[in-house]
Amino acid sequence: MSPRYHAVVWCLMVGLALLSAVPGFAATPLTLVHDGQPAAVIVLGEEASKSARFGAAELQWHVKQMTGAELPIVREGEPRPAGAVSVYIGDTTRTRKIGLSQTMFREQEYAVKVMDNELFLVGKDKPDTGDMKVVYEIERLSENAGWPLLFDEQGSLYAVYEFLEGACGVRWLNPYPTGILLPQSKTLVAQVTEVTRTPQFIWRDSSLLTDQGIRPATYNYYAGLVKPGTAAYQAYERLALPELDVLYPRTDPAKAKTEQAAYDRAKIVLMNFFLKRLRVGGERLNCNHSLYSYYERFREATWTEYLANAKTPAQTAYYTKRKADVFEADHPDWFAQGYGPGKPPQLCYTNPEVIQQVAQDARDYFDGKKTGAQLGFGYAQPPAPFPLEAMDNRSYCKCERCAKVPRTPHKYYSSGADSDNWFSFVNEVAKELRKTHPDARIRTLAYMSHAGKPSFPLEPNVEVQFCAVCADSPLYDPWSSSEHELFLEWGEEIKQSGREFSLWTYTNCGVTDYEKGERNYAYPGFMAHNLARQWERWREFKVQGLFLCGWYAEPDQYVMWHLFFDGRRDVDKLLKEYFTGLYGAAGVPLKAMYDDIESRRYDESLYPPGKLIVDCYWTDWGTAERMEAWGKLMAEARALAKTEREKRNVAIFEAGPWAFLQEARKSQEEREASPIHSLTVPRVPAAGGDLAKVDWAKAAELPGPWHMQGSASPTQRSYVGRVAHDGENLYLETIETVDTSQLVVSPQLAPYDDYEIFVAKQRARPYRQYLSGPKGATAALAYGEAEATLHLDVGFRVESDTSAKDKWRQRMVFPLATLVAGGVKPGDTLYMNITRVISPAVCGERPYQVDSWVSHSALHKVDRLAEVKLAP
Repeated sequence: MSPRYHAVVWCLMVGLALLSAVPGFAATPLTLVHDGQPAAVIVLGEEASKSARFGAAELQWHVKQMTGAELPIVREGEPRPAGAVSVYIGDTTRTRKIGLSQTMFREQEYAVKVMDNELFLVGKDKPDTGDMKVVYEIERLSENAGWPLLFDEQGSLYAVYEFLEGACGVRWLNPYPTGILLPQSKTLVAQVTEVTRTPQFIWRDSSLLTDQGIRPATYNYYAGLVKPGTAAYQAYERLALPELDVLYPRTDPAKAKTEQAAYDRAKIVLMNFFLKRLRVGGERLNCNHSLYSYYERFREATWTEYLANAKTPAQTAYYTKRKADVFEADHPDWFAQGYGPGKPPQLCYTNPEVIQQVAQDARDYFDGKKTGAQLGFGYAQPPAPFPLEAMDNRSYCKCERCAKVPRTPHKYYSSGADSDNWFSFVNEVAKELRKTHPDARIRTLAYMSHAGKPSFPLEPNVEVQFCAVCADSPLYDPWSSSEHELFLEWGEEIKQSGREFSLWTYTNCGVTDYEKGERNYAYPGFMAHNLARQWERWREFKVQGLFLCGWYAEPDQYVMWHLFFDGRRDVDKLLKEYFTGLYGAAGVPLKAMYDDIESRRYDESLYPPGKLIVDCYWTDWGTAERMEAWGKLMAEARALAKTEREKRNVAIFEAGPWAFLQEARKSQEEREASPIHSLTVPRVPAAGGDLAKVDWAKAAELPGPWHMQGSASPTQRSYVGRVAHDGENLYLETIETVDTSQLVVSPQLAPYDDYEIFVAKQRARPYRQYLSGPKGATAALAYGEAEATLHLDVGFRVESDTSAKDKWRQRMVFPLATLVAGGVKPGDTLYMNITRVISPAVCGERPYQVDSWVSHSALHKVDRLAEVKLAP
């Protein structure tokens, strides 16, 4: 018998499987299988949708796994066994006759209904009757094709899953073969509760998802806390998916590439079954930075820069053709003023011509004259609202008009500093659009320095998506509490205005603090109870949907998708069914470990005042003492696992979250033991800020080696550096051995190729970040000061020399009076690190590599800045 994709079934009492069943009306018993024989037949319409056919396949497969009996699937006009229960899935003549027509349903709405010997599982479906194949045999998973897309209407499929979960006790705990709970019985009497409903959130989305489902390696990375490409990841996969490992061993070099591709395709199918069953998707409410196309459409200098940086004739030809396709006219005055030469960071949002152009873009979008892709945002299409959002920075225009707009300085990432500027612009565009398109809507973000509500009412045709950057953080964190107050203000506005309101939230799940190439161990993202606390507020403000930037770890992703689909679910019951359903008695110590890890994140007594949350991870929360306690719980779980299924699931947990904890703690201990540079900066004769006059021979050499990826491992790249001061300025020189023809010049410096220097008066906030690129472009940023500010005017200058084929030299000058807030003087001590962000073109790695002068440090890791003493 060929191997199948099936759960290693677990004989449990149905009552246990129904731990988190949603309370409702009295259930109606309906026998689908009796003594191992089918007692029901699945009925599809003559022109059944993909959603209905997929639902029929899912019902048939699950019932067979539970009972051994295969329910027949017939078309409505075909004969059926006498006395059999008819299970109608999707649109049929019969469902329309009893009032369950497609026109009756709202978007994503579905119904489960019983009438005598008939069961109806039907909802709003996309009228797609095209070819589709649903296959479960593990060796044939690659044959699956034509499934409903994640964001298609598939209400009938939702109804099937409602029935399997609520009436039959099925649970989908994770995407692996041992992650499904299927109560076993030769007789299946479903306890059917009628329901007609729509999902709590109409939008249930993540940055890891596409219309086709989840990206191949990302689920294990985020949910299991294991990094692709590592030995730990391979070990985790062998435990989670041994069936695929047997089919596609990838040990023969001649077959490895082909087998890896087949393995990945099969894994994607398993992951996408899981997403379907948790009902991820819905209606997309996307909004994102929508105006970047203006640089190519309305700025001649953009094309001058592109062509100047083209390295091959093919690149020159590409840019020449693209300019002919997209460039419309040169309007330098449409862009933010007051930032000197180089690419302006924003548009000028008080410019009447900009307002008129954006309004015209909106009209063209709704009239079908231009697509979202042509306008620079490919994720939206009518009748969805026109997305309108500024560039991803807070450097707004400084022209006379913009300077008159009230601005409230704020030191946190999310603030209302630029809200009046931005939302005044949004209002003007909305008013212009309404003149010609009275029913059309605009959607914008409440984000970064315009996260706060403006001081005036918004136009009625404007929708808002609030960006909760600190959603996972405890409210005792001032960044989080400040952002939360902004959210509450929006919530009250939504109550009054009734405008549509959605969320964009962020999580790192413990994977990394900063996704810039280095592996930094954040605290595990176990936070289901925090999610529940937020959920109550989201429901109060009638939040319509959510886009998650990232992905929650297990079991939080299981809890999250259930809450988003059905807000009546109870978090503690969901957690109990997850841990009991996967691990049996071993779930008790694992749940205790989970609870302790989560509680420490939200325990204010474990948060030293003034300390950054990211600096608490392994010094205050994941301490050596707690690791010892968690290790005992892990050992207890191993001992309590009885069945092969339980043992395998415990082993998966051990290879994922527990291995991550051990690796993170080891990294912290190595970090604490690693020395930090300390040097005295000599005073040289006054150079007056002229880099050519600095006596570099008297400068201090920067001690090496430099380190790669936030570790203690020496980088393979070659750097030398010198530093000096003359009483008024700090002078820094870096020389790097590199093929200068490969250096990438990013218009806004970051993400690469650049040097990023971090300076502070202490190893904590506030601090400043100085960036410099191959062409001498610079930027200065402040964090934790009276206001988080970009483009500080502090006199920072750079001379960059890439004339040699194999050497990039930078010389930098920093006035001491403005180097940090309040300045420094000779005899003072400051703290500094130098990082180098390296493009894939130079280092051959994606997304990029980060080298650091200080070991176990990287971008924004200010707790390990080197001690730098300025000689008197």
